[in-house]
Amino acid sequence: MPFDISLCMIVRNEEDFLPRCLTSVAPYVSEIIMVDTGSTDRTREIAASFGAKILDIPWADDFSQARNAGLEAARMPWILVMDADETLVPPDSGYLGRLLADRDVKGYFLQILHRIGDGSSGEYVTDAACRLFRNDPQIRFQGVIHEETASAIRAAYGDGIRFSDLVLWHEGYVDEVIRRRKKNERNERLLKRALAQRPEDPVLLYAWGTEQFQQARYKEALTAFERALESAPVFTGYTSDLVMKTAYCLRELGRRREAAQLLREAAAFYRDFVDLFEWRAILHLDDDRADLALPLLDHCLELGPCDGRYSSASGAGTYRSHFLAGIACERLWLWEEAMDHYQRALQTHPGYEPAGRRLAELKCLFDMNSAQGGNQSVPMNTENPGAPVPPPDRGPADPSIDLLPPRPLHLLGVSREQIATWARQYLSLSSEPTYQEALLAGWLALESDLDTLAAKWFALAAGMYPHRAAPRVGRFLAAVRTFQRLVPDVAARVLPGPLPWALHSRQLLAALSEPPF
Repeated sequence: MPFDISLCMIVRNEEDFLPRCLTSVAPYVSEIIMVDTGSTDRTREIAASFGAKILDIPWADDFSQARNAGLEAARMPWILVMDADETLVPPDSGYLGRLLADRDVKGYFLQILHRIGDGSSGEYVTDAACRLFRNDPQIRFQGVIHEETASAIRAAYGDGIRFSDLVLWHEGYVDEVIRRRKKNERNERLLKRALAQRPEDPVLLYAWGTEQFQQARYKEALTAFERALESAPVFTGYTSDLVMKTAYCLRELGRRREAAQLLREAAAFYRDFVDLFEWRAILHLDDDRADLALPLLDHCLELGPCDGRYSSASGAGTYRSHFLAGIACERLWLWEEAMDHYQRALQTHPGYEPAGRRLAELKCLFDMNSAQGGNQSVPMNTENPGAPVPPPDRGPADPSIDLLPPRPLHLLGVSREQIATWARQYLSLSSEPTYQEALLAGWLALESDLDTLAAKWFALAAGMYPHRAAPRVGRFLAAVRTFQRLVPDVAARVLPGPLPWALHSRQLLAALSEPPF
């Protein structure tokens, strides 16, 4: 049964999207007002088949003008606004009836899920907009682009807007749709005109920056965002997203410390904005501080996904946070915990390929480790499990180094004589070793009972990456073996039996190529 709602839309050449849009919403509305700004395809015919009242309005580069023309023609007490590339998720009729019956409410925010990328991955970003409101002459759209009604409601009534559980899916941000419609060119033209009149308007600066952001013009976007932050009210709907986009631009431009500071300050205002805490964790991963990232990701999983008050990315607080927590656990040598996070990510989003790939690689190495007679610990692997182990090539002077097996754990089956030969080869390296080379050289020395030399290699690796676990564990093992060799009787009394599995030297091999973020 339809409700006392007028559906108001503006359209132009929407024959590809319009049938699905109107099919989704027609059962819930009593009339359809269609403002056509110059269609030349089957749009008008499709609209007429759904009983729409069609108004021909010349396009004047002003979205509010076209929207408000439709509002003037609406006759129902409530108005729902949609675009042709949106579909309404079927609401519970009882719930929708209760929304319309609340006399204290002038309008409702709807959650809008924007598909992104090529549209096939299932990834999306969320937003909220006041799209369901009373048919009231004081409620009209404002702004030539990114038009909205919330400002008019607040100006007329002070309050009266609530968040609802109504959901729209939006296809207009899919890459192919953006290219076909040339939306960026149109939006930039309209925003330039608006900014010429109001150059310091934070809403317009945010909108302009967002256009640049979507095209990966991060320097230009950052300039606009920083100007917008100077005057944007803290708790206006777009400001939390403005902060996030500013931090992203700072990171892309190599200014991670400033990005981290901005997010720390914003956390005082947006305490339940899960994306903000997730991005703080990402910045710690950038700096190789998995120990600082993991508590933030645990907090994200406690918060769960955002409600409609924030613009959020799919997976924040659920599968994406689990994936990032898995990466952090791998870097901390918490193999079982990493596998658990990847499994939980896949339970939430079975098609999430990054988590599936990492889980498959860990399971593969787990099986290989067991087949070689190792313990049941889970080692780490590279993003490309078949890639050669560095150092790949030292030229003719070091020919034997090229004989290293294709995967680190295969070294566990190599004879001690061959390991000792490789350990001696590393003593002749003529150039500065990489982190992976120093770590591997330390392992070879450790397995050859060259404890002092192993400690030096691990110290060199630790100097390159102070916060990684592998060099610290290597130095500890070297120190323990030196202690056992120099004072075996004392060592036998002091050391509490075999070392824990997490300190076994095979973990050093597995950590040769810790997964990058």
